[in-house]
Amino acid sequence: MPISALLFDFDGTLHDRTRSLRSFLPWHATLLSTRNPNDFTQRFLELDNFGYRPKEEVYEILIEEFQLKKMSVSELMVHYRNLSLPYTVEMKGATSMLETLKSKGLKIAIVTNGATSFQKERISFLRHDEYADAVLVSEEEGVKKPNREIFCRAAARVGVPISECLFVGDHPLNDVVGPQKIGMQAVWFENGEFAWPDIPQPQLKISSLSDLHSLLSEEFR
Repeated sequence: MPISALLFDFDGTLHDRTRSLRSFLPWHATLLSTRNPNDFTQRFLELDNFGYRPKEEVYEILIEEFQLKKMSVSELMVHYRNLSLPYTVEMKGATSMLETLKSKGLKIAIVTNGATSFQKERISFLRHDEYADAVLVSEEEGVKKPNREIFCRAAARVGVPISECLFVGDHPLNDVVGPQKIGMQAVWFENGEFAWPDIPQPQLKISSLSDLHSLLSEEFR
């Protein structure tokens, strides 16, 4: 079956979220007058769990552990939302890959869980929205991955049948198993952040975005 559209996860796929945080957090820690920015950075990343733990919980623990008594959770959340944007970096090769796919006439969508304004600001900052025919953020959609509805909406918005869409993402359940359940093909971006669970391994895997070009040539001629 030919592929007419590629649907991408954002954090951990197009956006190198971990590298962005490693760049932002030491400065954030210094601004908060913590004694050891490196310890603060490492602890934040541990608690954050690749974005799957609410930031409010992360900051509640950090306030206690690093004695940030002068700052409230809400104030720290404002710091994070407003000051981290300039530290946003894309996954290696993301823009060049999107340019190539667009030049081939393929439709592109970005499908991400998260807060609408926060995610769209970062997608725009990286200029990935310039290549996307649709951007779906879970808060705005009222449904999140791996719910089948968000994948169906993405296919509909790019005007491509589900069977001709290929989803690319790093989370085994949200980005691979989820779309496969509705008959959409999926590629696991094995970036080292998530281990594959105790279920059959996917047939399609890449370890870098540059691998996607050869995979498309070999698997979907």
